[in-house]
Amino acid sequence: MRYMKTLSVAVGVVLGLAGMSKANSVINLTPVAFPNFATAADFGQTFTVPAGNNTVLSSFAFYAMGSGGNISFDAELYQIDPLTSKIAGPMLYESSVRVALNNLTRQTFTFATGEIPLVSGDAYFAVMHQMGYGNVGNLQVSSSSDPYSGGYGVWLSSNSNRYASGGASWSSSPLVSELGFNAVFVTPLPASFYGGLVMLGVAAAVSMKLRRTV
Repeated sequence: MRYMKTLSVAVGVVLGLAGMSKANSVINLTPVAFPNFATAADFGQTFTVPAGNNTVLSSFAFYAMGSGGNISFDAELYQIDPLTSKIAGPMLYESSVRVALNNLTRQTFTFATGEIPLVSGDAYFAVMHQMGYGNVGNLQVSSSSDPYSGGYGVWLSSNSNRYASGGASWSSSPLVSELGFNAVFVTPLPASFYGGLVMLGVAAAVSMKLRRTV
């Protein structure tokens, strides 16, 4: 009974700490009703990590459809120099291949990152990278009229070294607004969370051993 009580306490500790990670900050740039940019191979949005404790990127989303055909693409994440619009480091995330359907309907594409720790106040770049640009059609994405001072929409007209760290700059023209974009940030779990996991494992092992010997 005593060990089962210990196990219950350990479970409570872990669940309580896990709940702490649910506090979040959100960047939400509302998309226009119909995708309105279709002049580039790849589109992206730069953003700034919020100040405070919510520095782990949990997910991000874009709004798009295929134009001229069903378009395959993936989503990628980089750090970016906001002054030069050049990528400033290695790729931090790459999604599986997704497909934007050519059905005249805006689709929401959400990418769960597995919770990537970022640096508060630094600028990053989420991008939709189109496969085989020009072979079938191209992505058509939704802009947003929401004001946002932490970043800007960018585009790439054709494949180049813009994906290389320190390569060519991404262009923010002719985009006159942000892209429709959503990003969710959560608080990193404290070190005590992992101590709680250890406590839970030990208590469970002891409890199972006692059951076998009774």
